Amino acid sequence: MKHEIREPNSKSIEVLFDKKYSKVLTCTVRGYETYATNGFSFGASCGLEKLIINHTCRGVESTNSQLGIAGSNIWISVMMFD
Repeated sequence: MKHEIREPNSKSIEVLFDKKYSKVLTCTVRGYETYATNGFSFGASCGLEKLIINHTCRGVESTNSQLGIAGSNIWISVMMFD
């Protein structure tokens, strides 16, 4: 699956899929342990054409610029039906 990543605003990350799928089977977004030890949590809204990732730090809405932590990654797993 090809994708494009962009920041539509300062508080979310968008992953655009290469095409429109007919059904979302599963979607999981997790922060690597570096994010977890710094208090970050991630959630996602997955649609047929894109995935929107929202995040908080210690229960407070965070900004994308706060995510720039060395050695950190966001793990995304999506299973779609064509």
